Amino acid sequence: MPAIDTFAGQNTINQAGPYRWAELVSKSDTVDLGKVSRAIYVGGTGHIQLTLADMPDDTYVLMSNLAVGFHNLRVKRIWNANTTATLMVALA
Repeated sequence: MPAIDTFAGQNTINQAGPYRWAELVSKSDTVDLGKVSRAIYVGGTGHIQLTLADMPDDTYVLMSNLAVGFHNLRVKRIWNANTTATLMVALA
C-alpha cells in the first residue's frame, strides 16, 4: 500500500509545526512507510537507502553516513538493502 502524504501540495509553512505522527521504521524493499515523513530521526549513524515522496516506487537514493539526529526528508520508503543506520523513526 502506498504511503499516505498528508502534506501533499502544502507549502513549507504548513509543515513547520510540531510533529503529529511517529512510526518506528521497519526497513523494507517492497513496503512503504504508513505515511510520507516530514523528517527521519536517526539514532545510530549509517547509510540509508530511501525513496523520497515524489520518486517512482522502484527508485531510490543512497544517503551515506547520516549522523545521529533529525533529517528533514520527505520519505515514503526506507529500503532494507544498503541501510545500515539504526534506531530510525519517521515523523510527520
